[in-house]
Amino acid sequence: MKKLLCIMLSLLMITGAFALPVEALDGPYPDSYDKYVNLNNGSTEEDIVEISMIMVMDIDYETFEMVEGLVFPAVESEPLPAEFKGMSYSIKSNTLTIDDVIATNAILYVYDMGDDFKIKLKGYNELGGIVSTAIGRGSAITLTGDGELVLNKDKEAILGGINIDGGDTAAFFRAGKDVNLKFVADADYGVPAVSVINSSITDPAQLIRLEGKVKKGTVKSEPYTVTTYEQIKAYDLNWDVEEQCDAMFTKDDVTYAGFARYEGGFDIYPVVYDEIIGCYAAPIETEEDEYYYSDYNAAGFTRVPDDDIPVSFKNFFIPYETSEFNLALSEDGTKKYAFEEDYDYDLEGNEIPCFIVYQIIEHPVYGYFTRELSRDNLDGLVPQVIGEKDYCAAYIENTLVMNDGGSVLPKQVKLVEAENGKKGVVITWKPLSNALKYRVYRKTSGSGWKKIGEVTGAQASSFTDETAKSGTKYTYTVKAWNRVGWGSYDKKGVSETYMKAPTVEVANASSGIKLSWGKISGAQKYTVYRRLKGEKDWTALNRKVTSTSYVDKTAKAGKTYQYAVKANGKSSSSAHKVYTITRLTTPKLNKAYNVKSGVKVTWDSVKGAQEYKVYRKVDGSKKWTVVGYTSKTYITDKKAVEGKTYIYTVRAVKNDYRSSYNSKGVKVKCK
Repeated sequence: MKKLLCIMLSLLMITGAFALPVEALDGPYPDSYDKYVNLNNGSTEEDIVEISMIMVMDIDYETFEMVEGLVFPAVESEPLPAEFKGMSYSIKSNTLTIDDVIATNAILYVYDMGDDFKIKLKGYNELGGIVSTAIGRGSAITLTGDGELVLNKDKEAILGGINIDGGDTAAFFRAGKDVNLKFVADADYGVPAVSVINSSITDPAQLIRLEGKVKKGTVKSEPYTVTTYEQIKAYDLNWDVEEQCDAMFTKDDVTYAGFARYEGGFDIYPVVYDEIIGCYAAPIETEEDEYYYSDYNAAGFTRVPDDDIPVSFKNFFIPYETSEFNLALSEDGTKKYAFEEDYDYDLEGNEIPCFIVYQIIEHPVYGYFTRELSRDNLDGLVPQVIGEKDYCAAYIENTLVMNDGGSVLPKQVKLVEAENGKKGVVITWKPLSNALKYRVYRKTSGSGWKKIGEVTGAQASSFTDETAKSGTKYTYTVKAWNRVGWGSYDKKGVSETYMKAPTVEVANASSGIKLSWGKISGAQKYTVYRRLKGEKDWTALNRKVTSTSYVDKTAKAGKTYQYAVKANGKSSSSAHKVYTITRLTTPKLNKAYNVKSGVKVTWDSVKGAQEYKVYRKVDGSKKWTVVGYTSKTYITDKKAVEGKTYIYTVRAVKNDYRSSYNSKGVKVKCK
């Protein structure tokens, strides 16, 4: 399986050999400056936008599927995933910096970034491999910096180490004298550690130049000749990837296909049937003879319900893009055919060169279409050859080790502090540039160190002990690890007595806002804080609360407050959580009396209330039922039963906040 995947990817790299000669340029494609250096975050080849890009792909080696695509915007707008946070790109210097990145299965894909593209290494880094290709601007790679890069550590090696396809540009590979570069070979493969193909440079010494000391690995070269063919542009009727119709519309008895736009709305085309190419969505032409997309909002069109769209209506061919095919003529020159070079494999896995041959169909409107024939050779056909060009492939087989200074053991981790957090004790430290992960230990009085967790990543600097018990004093320490081994640790450590953050219930009471919480183990007292919502600073209402509740009698009606409670022990305090509530006073009931349509209840308005919730119960019962909601200061109970005596009460409401209520209520007999 692995060998097959390696061969498949090698074929992808070779496709540039059939391109016509082009002039390489420095720097990424200018049109991408105000957008993205890499515009591809998809999972299929069709998603790749053919401009300059840098892409990192996590690969599932069993299925050869891209698990995650990482884009590098010209101006960073979103945080990178944790495993790629050390990567950054500078347009000005056309340099990708890799700093302490551990992404062992990730493939770094560099597309058309120019011959001045550089990768600067800092710290210790691991990648699966690097691929660079070009169609015109160049695909050269120069490694700089004094960091270390290890490729293929997991020995998957489906792409080898560093693979550069020049696409007929002057591609090369350079490694500076201070670079530490290692490729981990796999005995099952003959893949190279470094390879450069399809470069217009034919001098092996210039194709791969290693300025640093190379402990293992000799540059080898292999000259070869590539035949270039005359090409035609044609529509391929055998494509499996067709446009997917997203909606069906009608207008003036004409059927239209709708294709959803990324920014919303639809591109709308009339549906046409052609005897040659079948059903397709035809572009509409304006008087200026340009393609015209119909109203994005489908104004004037009637949309057919999705459930009523026939299955046969779903897939369409939109004939306004072409692919290039190599041209061949029949031996008598009367018929044209298109062909592509391909490979097949025998039962032992050996490559068998073959061809895919297409019949060329001439369309009176769209030009050429191709339809695949059942052929694997060019018998009876004469390829239309433009010429031949000499190339030289340079590579380093198997193992490559440069500047083997190697990583050293991490230094002793410098602890910052241990403090109470919302979920446990938070331990922080200063990260080390050559660490790959950190292990956290703790102990209590009279016990030894015990491992409680690990954090992966060179930039990791904190860990939360969520198993800590409130009221217990703990001492913590941390040690770092890299591929060389474990570093030392601070034997003294940092200590903290864990105090759990109280979980508080806040509610409006008749005398103010009441806060209630459970008892916190180890707490001797509690501090209650308050601030108006939107303010930054807290005010301590009381620092010496010894019970598990507190009533804020100074809260003003209609104001929205935020509260927090900290548990305080002998030498430490807990973290706090924030709770928000609007002070709503208890509505003052006026009276309840009989009216023609039922029982009417009235009350005074409450400052800050959006509406009121009215309850009633039968005299002598304990169960309140809801009469209804109203924004007014009265309500008529039209469901009151004649002859029954009711008690009514009211709560003020704002969003999710409720006032307290008068439990005595007002009484009335329905007549």
